[in-house]
Amino acid sequence: MPCALGQSRVTVPQPHPSTSGVPTGQIEPPRSLWHLSSMIPVNWAPKIEPGQAGTWSLTLFTGDAFDYSIPFRDYLDRILARLGEPAALRLPPWQEGEDFIEGTLVWRGRDIHVYFEHSLAYLDFSSPDRTAIEDLFAHIRPELAWTALPPLALIPRSPASATSRATLPKPREILF
Repeated sequence: MPCALGQSRVTVPQPHPSTSGVPTGQIEPPRSLWHLSSMIPVNWAPKIEPGQAGTWSLTLFTGDAFDYSIPFRDYLDRILARLGEPAALRLPPWQEGEDFIEGTLVWRGRDIHVYFEHSLAYLDFSSPDRTAIEDLFAHIRPELAWTALPPLALIPRSPASATSRATLPKPREILF
């Protein structure tokens, strides 16, 4: 049945039990973005950088600051599924309004520190072992989709008229 913007309603699978109360009936995203709905959106291309106290860090900025609807635990479940066995994730129990959460990802015999916060909308993995972070990034890269648009100043105007309004390009996926 058609609804707003000519989209149709679809039923999507129930979320993983680690998330809270997302309705099962949602408006289907436009076809050009359909593949992104099963990926982890990132606003900036991830980089491996030196962290604190001699560690290496991979940071994924996944949304807007103070957006408490970002499903970090779902993202971690997807990452865990991507890593396969043996991989384990230790996090504190979920709490309403949680923020500044620390845990540990155990993968290939290595402990990788996990941290996420809604205040700045990022998920961070760190370890003193740079190779562990590089391997992790190599394995989770297929789950990531860059969803950022360029700043308006960088969007070319239509050549038809100097006074025409700039049109926004479609979000694009960048292969990291």
